Amino acid sequence: MTRTVILGLISSGILIAVCLSILCYPIPLVFMLHSVPQNPEDPLDVSPDRFSAFAAKMSSGRAPALFTTDSSDLSVYRVYAPVLEQHRLAALVFLLPGDVGGPDRLTWDQVREMAAHGIIFGSHTLTHPWLPDLSTEELRCELCDSKRRIEEQLGHPITAVAYPYGAVDDHVRVVTVECGYTDGYTTTPGRRVRDDDRLAIKRVPITQLVLRNPLLEWLAASGYFVTIRERLLSFVPIEIPRKPKDWSYPMWRKTIKPKAHTRCMIEGQSSPVAIRPE
Repeated sequence: MTRTVILGLISSGILIAVCLSILCYPIPLVFMLHSVPQNPEDPLDVSPDRFSAFAAKMSSGRAPALFTTDSSDLSVYRVYAPVLEQHRLAALVFLLPGDVGGPDRLTWDQVREMAAHGIIFGSHTLTHPWLPDLSTEELRCELCDSKRRIEEQLGHPITAVAYPYGAVDDHVRVVTVECGYTDGYTTTPGRRVRDDDRLAIKRVPITQLVLRNPLLEWLAASGYFVTIRERLLSFVPIEIPRKPKDWSYPMWRKTIKPKAHTRCMIEGQSSPVAIRPE
C-alpha cells in the first residue's frame, strides 16, 4: 500500500470523524436577530422581505424554532412580532429598559400589547456592558434592576436574559441565578459550554448575509450551524466571544454607570428581585 493511499485513508477517516461529530450534535433552533429595517445598513440587520420568507420556511418545518432579538427599536413592533405571530412561531424580545420610550424605540404600551399577543420578554441588562468585567454589585444592578424594571411594567416574572455580546463567566452566572433568571442566552461560546446549559443557551445568528446565501440559510435552519461554526473556530486561535474594541470598563464606570446605576443603588434594588415564577 503506497504512502499516498495511506494518507488518503487517514484523511478520509478524519473527515468522516469530523462529520459524525457534527451530526451527533444538532443544536435546538434558537435564532438571534438584531433589527428588521426597510433598508438594512448594519451587517447584523435583516430586511423585512427576507425575514418574512425565512419565517415562512421555518413555520412549515418539523423542528420547533424560537426567534429572539436583542433590539428595542420600532421594527420589533412593526415587523418582527407581526411576522412571527402570523406564522405562529415562538418569539422572545430582550429589552434594555432604559431604551424603551426613547427616539425610534419601543414604548411600554407597545411592549404590553405584544406581551398580550404571546410575545415573551426578557432582559438585555441596563447599559449593555461587558458583564465579566463588572463587580458583584455592578452585576446586580445590571441584571437584577433591569429585570425589576421590566417586571414593573408587565406585571409578571421575567426569567430570561441575553448577555451583551454573549459574554458570560462563572461570576456572571452566579449573579444571574441570584437575580432569579432561569435562562441565559449567549451566542456561540464554543464546545467548552454544554449544548444543554440553560445559563448559556446557544443561538444561530440570522443576518442579511446569512439569508442571502442559500448554503448559509440552509445551515442556519438545519440545527448544525452552531456546531459547524464551533468546530471551525476550534482551529482558530481567537477568543469567542471577543471583547469589543470600543469597550472600556474605566470609561463605562466614569461616564455611563453613575447615571444608570443611581436609582439601583439608592433604592437598594441591586438585591435579588422579589417577583418569582409561580
